[in-house]
Amino acid sequence: MHVHSESAAPAPASPTARIVMLALVGLLAAAALTGLIALWPGGDGARAQGGQAQGALSTGVVTAVDAAACADDAGEGCALARARVDGESVRLALPSQAIADLPHVGDRVKVTAGKDAGTAVFVDYDRALPMGLLAALCALAVVGVAFLRGLRALVGLAFAFAVIFGFMLPAMLSGRPALLVGLTAAAAIMVVVMYAAHGFTLRTTAALLGTAAGVAITGALAFVITERAHLSGRFEDDSYVLAAFHHLSSGDVVVCSMLIAGIGVLNDVTITQVAALWELAAAQPRAERRELFAAAMRIGRDHIASSVYTVAFVLAGGALATLLLVSASGRPVLQQLMLGQQSVEIANILVCLIGLVLAVPLTTAIAALAVPRERPAGLREAPARARH
Repeated sequence: MHVHSESAAPAPASPTARIVMLALVGLLAAAALTGLIALWPGGDGARAQGGQAQGALSTGVVTAVDAAACADDAGEGCALARARVDGESVRLALPSQAIADLPHVGDRVKVTAGKDAGTAVFVDYDRALPMGLLAALCALAVVGVAFLRGLRALVGLAFAFAVIFGFMLPAMLSGRPALLVGLTAAAAIMVVVMYAAHGFTLRTTAALLGTAAGVAITGALAFVITERAHLSGRFEDDSYVLAAFHHLSSGDVVVCSMLIAGIGVLNDVTITQVAALWELAAAQPRAERRELFAAAMRIGRDHIASSVYTVAFVLAGGALATLLLVSASGRPVLQQLMLGQQSVEIANILVCLIGLVLAVPLTTAIAALAVPRERPAGLREAPARARH
């Protein structure tokens, strides 16, 4: 009787490597859970810091707009409008920005109560319906193409936003140490989101450790550059309000923003890198680990090259209005980019890219150690000879 060598199962990673990987993930999860418990915001949340609550918003429907019916002393370009809010017809006060682009009859708008009875102040348009439809279309596209894995990714994304809006932001506004809050949120998001989207497997564990290493590098660089380059943003209106009313260090806010941005950038490259190495190992069952590392790094370099301009273009597109103001300022563009919020955005790009680039070899090395390999030929054939 002859037994084919292919019947032998691939050898897993060394027990030591698996134990170390699981122990590190366990420590990361324990640190995240401990941080969530210790830093959870109090019941009064942001109100504890003396911030001024803004008026509640209501939804209204514009019923009339008359650009020519202003009083003589109302000023050039004024307009009168009315809206129906909570079943009551009220006069709608339009700020100058809304007068430049007048709402139309039937538009749904967000308003706040005016100083006088029967008056409401236009705040913005109500975008709940179109944005909700767009979100539903996005979810259908993700699930329709990626099936169950896409659904799990959406669940993980919902958890990430729950951590950010339910824990991270309220904890920071409640006076908890911003850096510890940011690190705790990052750890919790990484562990839950990656396992939810990709399953509790050795591949995901390798990618998670690579992501954690990249986030650690990103956080360290963010802290150093924020201190050395004075990226406090304290000359910006938002940073001034946070410092004055909520006693938040604007430098800590900058570091936390880079940590959260780093997760999104790193998650993509680490998962892809581990998947590439696993596929190479399946296609070349007799390749040594160092050969798999070298082959996967060739793929990783292409991924780095594409990610460099992807990250830069995404952030540049999000800050297009700011870039237009920079270009219109008349100052040299490079000089203007080193001022205020622009410098924070540039540092964010550079820090995330450094973390991404260094995470590629780290993740590839972890995956090369973790991927199961085929048993040596002698070990496979010995049982077969014994059965003749």
